[in-house]
Amino acid sequence: MKRTTLITIAILMATIFTLSQLSLKPAHAAGPLCVRPTGNDGGSCTCTDTFQYCRSVQRAINLATTGDTIRVAEGWDTNFIARETATTKGDQP
Repeated sequence: MKRTTLITIAILMATIFTLSQLSLKPAHAAGPLCVRPTGNDGGSCTCTDTFQYCRSVQRAINLATTGDTIRVAEGWDTNFIARETATTKGDQP
């Protein structure tokens, strides 16, 4: 019985450690993220559906993961906090 208890505790500890290493960021569809003044911050910010565009740059930054591209349409948004990242210039959404 002691051996079973020790194995159970070891498995539980390994599971907790593994879960603690996972990112808690919300997932989004593959492809660039798009921001437009007419967007909706409740969406996924995907460029494939105009109803999913973000309204704010901050929402897109929060959803972005390493390697993501954020496309920002003409307009303005002064309420965001940038993070260190590479930028590229491409087509507007």
